[in-house]
Amino acid sequence: MKDVLMIGASSDVGTELIKHLGSKNISIRIFAHYNSSDENIKAAAEAFPCMELHTFKADLRDISQTQKLADELKEEGCAPEAFIYLPAPPFSYLRIKEYTPGCLDAAFCVGAESYLCLCREFLPVMKKSGGRVIVMLSSYVTDEMPPRFMSDYITGKYALLGAMKASAAEYGSAALKINAVAPEMMDTAFLDGIDPRIREMNIAQAPAGRLLLPADIMGAFDELLSPECELNGAVRRISL
Repeated sequence: MKDVLMIGASSDVGTELIKHLGSKNISIRIFAHYNSSDENIKAAAEAFPCMELHTFKADLRDISQTQKLADELKEEGCAPEAFIYLPAPPFSYLRIKEYTPGCLDAAFCVGAESYLCLCREFLPVMKKSGGRVIVMLSSYVTDEMPPRFMSDYITGKYALLGAMKASAAEYGSAALKINAVAPEMMDTAFLDGIDPRIREMNIAQAPAGRLLLPADIMGAFDELLSPECELNGAVRRISL
């Protein structure tokens, strides 16, 4: 049975990915992290009898909770073949003129710091046990010129991307690949904090007349999770 460690599994992308992996009808254990509720995770997994689900609660804005999460995962015997990292802090607009010390704490903690903390605990385990791949969810905001008024989100995503590159440089090998998926704006609950006019403007500018959906990026995860993937330290950009 393959072990998959999924951080941020309660997100729209996480639940879609659980269903996508379950549809392959392979024996799999999902070690799924959530922040506030695991109801969506359990609902996504319940239709797949080949899937064994273990859920773990932690607020990644508190690094002590991230460390506790790592300890609990190891106690449960998690030795992931695949490590999927999806979380982001709640979105809010932040203009640079409104910046005050501490505004970036959540972005860094949920992004680079928690990722590196979990890498410290599980990359040696994966290297020893034959773990194959890490895939993280990055964002289009790290590509060319980003949108305005998202300074904490953009800075956090650049930090996470740097952490991915650092882990790929240190641990990436013929056996272990570490990469990222970077979609354009997606139609998920994450947009609840965004001005609806920006959402509508992006829809109007999209060639397909709509935003990306989580289902649209599952092919990129398939590519990067595949044993045939030879990429390491790469960012797979996704658009319609």
